[in-house]
Amino acid sequence: MSDSDRRLIATALYAGLRKGELFGLRKRDVDIERRLLMVRRSYDRESTKGARDEAVPIATALVPYLQEALEAAPGALLFPRPDGEIRTEDDKLGKCLRSALNRAGIVDGYLHLCRRCKRKGTPHEEKHTDCQRRWCPKCGMLLWAKALPRRFRLHDTRHTTATLLLAAGVDRYAVARILRHSDPKITFLLGETLGEPEGRPTHTSFPATCTRKSIGSA
Repeated sequence: MSDSDRRLIATALYAGLRKGELFGLRKRDVDIERRLLMVRRSYDRESTKGARDEAVPIATALVPYLQEALEAAPGALLFPRPDGEIRTEDDKLGKCLRSALNRAGIVDGYLHLCRRCKRKGTPHEEKHTDCQRRWCPKCGMLLWAKALPRRFRLHDTRHTTATLLLAAGVDRYAVARILRHSDPKITFLLGETLGEPEGRPTHTSFPATCTRKSIGSA
């Protein structure tokens, strides 16, 4: 994963922005001093899904990623394509993210295949949760473990943001405001799964579950 993609993914995880909002971010939307990220537009229109400008608090762990993006981006856009233009719906970031998850071993399991039996026309395969060495019960050959990719979209990082915030004890109403859910029930349903939070930490004290080393390092 490129440095630019890593910064974008970090922003998706820590700020809970939608894909179009991430692509539409400009440098002037970032206020490091006030720890605010202004969400004003999408990649295909000059407004957000909610049709209004909204401020999202910047988590402490996100600050270095944004500072790097501000210094690295050549133009007005915060996360441009390599040619400097705005990213579009055709951007392959979701595929890149799934590949990174695969390399990190975050998958739905492994399909263990016997290549010898497949060549003979009598394929043998087994599905397991790990990639431990196994041998074919038919011919004794070592099975080839193939990762089964997890179905994960860039939009799913918003769910990750909500889960981490709620698990850290952030108030569900605050989480709903951060994610800008049109219906707070979406956040509340997730909160019921995790249980009622204890205390009222702020968003800037976001749990350091996703560190600079772990994001995109696979």
